[in-house]
Order: sequence, then C-alpha cells, then structure tokens
Amino acid sequence: MAATRFATGHLNDLRLRLYGQTGGLEVSFENATSRLRACLGADVATAAWSEIDCPPVPTIYEHFIAAIRGSGKAEPDFARGAALQRLLDQAEASATDHGLLRPL
Repeated sequence: MAATRFATGHLNDLRLRLYGQTGGLEVSFENATSRLRACLGADVATAAWSEIDCPPVPTIYEHFIAAIRGSGKAEPDFARGAALQRLLDQAEASATDHGLLRPL
C-alpha cells in the first residue's frame, strides 16, 4: 500500500481503485490525462475492463481564473475553510483524548 503523489517513476500522478462484490472502478490521472475504467456486470467473470467517457474536469487554475473573471464561483471560500478547520481541530482533540495522538 502506498500513498504518495511522487512515487519513483511518477510525477504527481493519481490512481484510485475501488473493488466491490459486483465490480470495480479505476480512476487515474497520469501524464496530464484522466481516465475512468470499470469492470462491471458480466465483465467481472472475464476481468474485462472498459473505458468510460467522462467530460474533462477543469484544473484548479482554470477555476481560479474563472473566479477572477467573475464567470465562476470562488470555491472553497473562507467560510468553508474555517468549517473544515473546526472539523480538523475536533478530530485532533478526539484523537488526543483517546490517546491516539500526543499533543505537540
């Protein structure tokens, strides 16, 4: 198991695989190319994977420029960031209270 964006031979790549009782999905981003593949239904018995067409996803830079130009929302905003920080603080406090994390 590995969790890194910069493993040997990979530059900021992403690969996520999900497996269930009725099939599997693979999401990957490699060499600036996104892909979605699935092995579902009858294909499970033969391990046949199929490409699924997906619309392109705008980059964070494209979102940022759209927000500056007023043609897109600036998300996440400060309120969302503050709400996430509260959750992170609560998780850290809970982990400390249960002996899972030592305070700094």
